[in-house]
Amino acid sequence: MEPVSDIHRRVNASLTTHGTDSGAPVVFVHGSMDRQAAFARTIRHLPDVRSIVYDRRGYARSVEVPPPYTVVANAADLVEVIE
Repeated sequence: MEPVSDIHRRVNASLTTHGTDSGAPVVFVHGSMDRQAAFARTIRHLPDVRSIVYDRRGYARSVEVPPPYTVVANAADLVEVIE
């Protein structure tokens, strides 16, 4: 497993926030064979919601991230985004 500092640096590199700066955020997580851009239309309809999207390991802006591409690694990344 990567050290937390490496996860933080990598996740932040692919993180995009939209909408308001206040309130609890809604985090969008894409599925297999997709990327954060898939949520563009949804986010346009939520201008008053703090929305956060990121590319999971191995996808789009995170494509150069080395393995592991496991559920555990993806869950650790999601926890980092939420924190």
